[in-house]
Amino acid sequence: MFDPIVESVKNKYTDRSIRGIEKYNTTLDNNVTDNFLQHLQEELMDATLYIEKELSVKDSKLDMVRQFNRVFEIQTQKSPSLLDKDSSNLKFDLMLEELNEYHEACKNNDIVEISDAVVDMMYILYGMILSHGLSDVIFDMFEEVHKSNMSKLENGKVLRRNDGKIMKGSEYFRPNLKQFL
Repeated sequence: MFDPIVESVKNKYTDRSIRGIEKYNTTLDNNVTDNFLQHLQEELMDATLYIEKELSVKDSKLDMVRQFNRVFEIQTQKSPSLLDKDSSNLKFDLMLEELNEYHEACKNNDIVEISDAVVDMMYILYGMILSHGLSDVIFDMFEEVHKSNMSKLENGKVLRRNDGKIMKGSEYFRPNLKQFL
């Protein structure tokens, strides 16, 4: 069985080794002068900074909407929760209103209004994430749904309905979102 992820990592190790030999004129095996533990510590410290940056990018938009909700006294939850009927209906109506604006803007070939509708839907969606208490798990859930969507291929081929919708192939698996709740 071929795993493209493993192959990609192996190729990166090989490329890195070649660059290292060219740069330092020695192999790792023959290098007896460097303090490898110090290098490792420094690399791990850099790695934590890279991780923090990526996490902050993911969370920064949610933080903006969290600020909006706090200022405008819109309730949010810390853990996965259901909303009362009025709150869920309002969120549905807001999203539908923006979806209709998007549809109208597409018919009018108006990229500015399309952009406005898309960003407004994103803002509403982020608010829904916060209101339902999903902010700590939403990105993991997104990755799980992505894996599921990628499993829709049928022997490496895309199956489409006449209207263009991508159909589920025999390799499809449902996302397991319950594991995050």
